[in-house]
Amino acid sequence: MKIFFLLLVNILLIRFQIVFFYNLILLEVPLVLSLYYLLSKDTKPSAGLFFSTFSGLLSDYLYGYPIGLYGFSNTLTTYITYHLYNKLYIQSKLFYFFIFFLSHSINALFFYILIKLFHISILRNLLLSFIISSLLGAIILTVLLKKR
Repeated sequence: MKIFFLLLVNILLIRFQIVFFYNLILLEVPLVLSLYYLLSKDTKPSAGLFFSTFSGLLSDYLYGYPIGLYGFSNTLTTYITYHLYNKLYIQSKLFYFFIFFLSHSINALFFYILIKLFHISILRNLLLSFIISSLLGAIILTVLLKKR
């Protein structure tokens, strides 16, 4: 039931962002929700990666990107972040900002490589997107996730 609720929230937030901030896509909603779902205590990694892939493909469709562009980069980023999160020991809440900033950097790198590889022109401010999404992700993890 949690996965359907998060997918609905994902769709609503993407639509809200497209309607009000069309040329200024700053918030990586699918990645933030995917990482939240995957890093939840009761989620299996396969379910989290499935959610990540599906929300990435959904965002490709809603943003108007070629299908698979965001889905692929979102899934790879979520996979790498999950392994980093499990390998590192969390001592402070600042670590959540670091892990989200790192994951958004990885996502932007994959996204940039795919854009250049397929010669797609997309206007985005990636640095501002990193900072805003990292802050949102750190707040979500700090408030909603319980300490492991």
